[in-house]
Amino acid sequence: MKLFVNPYFYIYITVLLFLVPLPWMVAWAISVIIHEFGHFLAVNICGQKVHTLKIGIAGAEMGCDDLSFMQKIFCILSGPFFGLIPVLFQRFIPRISFCCWLLTIYNLLPIYPLDGGKVLYIIINKRLYKIFQIIFCGIMMGISLYAAVFMGLGILPVVITLGLWMKSRNTPCKQH
Repeated sequence: MKLFVNPYFYIYITVLLFLVPLPWMVAWAISVIIHEFGHFLAVNICGQKVHTLKIGIAGAEMGCDDLSFMQKIFCILSGPFFGLIPVLFQRFIPRISFCCWLLTIYNLLPIYPLDGGKVLYIIINKRLYKIFQIIFCGIMMGISLYAAVFMGLGILPVVITLGLWMKSRNTPCKQH
């Protein structure tokens, strides 16, 4: 398996180390590893091998041989659901279980390249997906603006939503 790490990933981690307390960084890293291990395990259960692993700011991406329709859905959803296992042990590892829960909810959002967006893209056709994506991003922006203005969260929710929208424009729709 070949491993590729985006150079910006190191800058991202360095900045986060200054902004986020170390115990939370470790808990988040463990939750991401658990999530990605769920994908990795599902690919192996389907009888395929992971050839490449690309680590970037937006997460990790695994490259493997072609999978059937149901295998793709199984492998994509296995990451979020595998991440729910630590939630069962919330009493013993509360920080890790919270991060796993948050990562699962985030990854199931129906925005490409998140896991929920990938499944939605596989299930519905390209044109319907583009319409749904525009509507959902508009709703998310409205919620973010509300959170920024009325809940006193500042500009962070808007920046996160804009980042997701910009990332979602790189859907596989443009590759076909």
